[in-house]
Amino acid sequence: MTKLFNTPFEVSMRILLALLIAPKKQMSLDMITAIDFLTIYSSDFDISDYNLHGENIFSFSEFTSKRKVISESIKELVLKDLVTVIQSEQGFQYKLNNRGKNLCDTFTSDYASEYIGFAQEVWDFVNEKSEVEIINYINNKAAQL
Repeated sequence: MTKLFNTPFEVSMRILLALLIAPKKQMSLDMITAIDFLTIYSSDFDISDYNLHGENIFSFSEFTSKRKVISESIKELVLKDLVTVIQSEQGFQYKLNNRGKNLCDTFTSDYASEYIGFAQEVWDFVNEKSEVEIINYINNKAAQL
């Protein structure tokens, strides 16, 4: 295995967990990407004490490439009927459905528990912000490096 993190399977599981923390909210691809990125690198954004994927001087370069793998993973989750796609005026939005929630309930690893905890902290941080504000925040942090 050449990649420890961000395999399509792992990304799919993280998407489910990211959607789990906001059960009444539907999210765009960009919002899911931002929440996942903020969650795995939450220390870089002063949201947690450490990063789930460790310290990485190139972490911010992952943000733009992350969108593609998340897009592909969401398609698979929709095809497997774990995520529902909703067409809105803002474009496609995604929401965890009951099958996806039931699958999340079976995740018992320490990583899944940590991801949920960190994602909840991220959600508390981004909940009242617009998608544009969140993406600008990530880009501004990247520019400070």
